[in-house]
Amino acid sequence: MAESQLSSVTNDSPDLIELSTGAIFPDPSTSPELAPLPLGTNTAAWKSFAAGGVGGTCLVLAGHPFDLLKVRLQTFTQGAVTAAVNLGKATSPPSLPATAKPPTVSALSLCRHIIRTEGLRGLYRGVVPPVLGAAPINAVSFWAYDLGLRSVRAFQEFLVPPPSATSSSLTAGWTRPLDKDSLGIPAIAAAGAFSSMFTVLLIGPGERIKVLLQVQGTPSAPADLSAASAAAKGGRLGAWAIVRHVYRTEGFRGLLRGTGAALLRDAPGCAVYFTAYETVRRNLATGGGPDGTDRLIPLPVTVLLAGGMAGIADWSVTMPIDTLKSRLQTAPPGTYPRGIRDVARHLIRTEGWRALYRGIGPVMLRAFPANAACFAGYETAMSLLNHVC
Repeated sequence: MAESQLSSVTNDSPDLIELSTGAIFPDPSTSPELAPLPLGTNTAAWKSFAAGGVGGTCLVLAGHPFDLLKVRLQTFTQGAVTAAVNLGKATSPPSLPATAKPPTVSALSLCRHIIRTEGLRGLYRGVVPPVLGAAPINAVSFWAYDLGLRSVRAFQEFLVPPPSATSSSLTAGWTRPLDKDSLGIPAIAAAGAFSSMFTVLLIGPGERIKVLLQVQGTPSAPADLSAASAAAKGGRLGAWAIVRHVYRTEGFRGLLRGTGAALLRDAPGCAVYFTAYETVRRNLATGGGPDGTDRLIPLPVTVLLAGGMAGIADWSVTMPIDTLKSRLQTAPPGTYPRGIRDVARHLIRTEGWRALYRGIGPVMLRAFPANAACFAGYETAMSLLNHVC
């Protein structure tokens, strides 16, 4: 989808050029007022909000099957997973001696099991909440990232006014078009971490419902959820039914379970995410103008590579905390009274440190295409908005 928007287009007209996102516009040499802005330029914060929504939707559609595999590997007891995959009919975890090493299962075996027992639609189980939440969450994330960048720039110019400035007013750094390339990597990291504070209240409840949808009908589902699912028509609860169930059994706090863990994950994760993207993009963008004609690597490829590497860097840092969050959000009420600390102690004591990275295979397989699609959608939408607005 977004990749196709970034595909190369051939046109014989000398008055047309290809913009970095694949859109065709008049040649700026003959129409300078219509010249496309360089990649990384934003003339208004609201454009980051709109473009971020497009990028988030692309991310979810490209990456959800891998995310489902990740959550199931993270939350299943390994003995139950292996029994279910091998036998196709296990309904409860087999008992293992306390000293026995739990068997393991591969992501590929789990994927085959899901397709065999649930069909291809099973790989998109729980996709409704992230699709509904992807646009606003990523819109807020990219808007907050833009806000953080403008805040850093305004503060820097307040302390050290640029030569062209007439005063050291803070408003000057806020209102001018934002050129990310003019800001250093520390500013990018700070703005990335800053953005996580705005999205966590949306991400926490959304991910609680998503993981319950994903483990529903599996041995690791909470007993109360399994009972409610069994009583439901078709043997499954939808997203809104699970929201009502959680609220009825745990109250509003139940919807927020895992939100603190999400912030612990996303603050460093967003810092690494945006830093990796800008670092790779700047190092690959070795050519001149916005049309990308003299670049060693075409801009569409640059965006895809930078976005994919950003996703891999992010998950390399945040995977352990995400595993703890998933365990916390799928556990029966009262299992971990001290929250993520109890989850960490129990998991490490019973399953070892390696369990923190359970599901890393699907995560890394998802990270590159999903985040490449996210930034492709974002940069495409931003370039179009910069052109028409």
